[in-house]
Amino acid sequence: MLKMNTVGSALATVATGTAVEQSTSPYLPGTTVVTVIKPAGLTGTCAIQGSDDNSTWADLHSSGAITTNNEVQFKEVVLKKYIRSNVTVRSAGNVSMFIMNAG
Repeated sequence: MLKMNTVGSALATVATGTAVEQSTSPYLPGTTVVTVIKPAGLTGTCAIQGSDDNSTWADLHSSGAITTNNEVQFKEVVLKKYIRSNVTVRSAGNVSMFIMNAG
């Protein structure tokens, strides 16, 4: 069965989300998951980030520059112990981010 966890929902400001520890199956560190970035009229840039230590962060999935594009982006990544959303640029719209696993 497909499972989906929300990383950030209808994010409409430039902000770094709260870190969430991935410690429950099927979302365990080292698991391959699919990340989803779903813009809604977004003009901006965002990412789903991962960290092994909740201190040093790297992009697992970066949107690149989006200009009022509602095209959903998918990317297969290896899950880190912590994940968070990061909206780095925004002038319009919002974005939601998820991780999915067949669990």
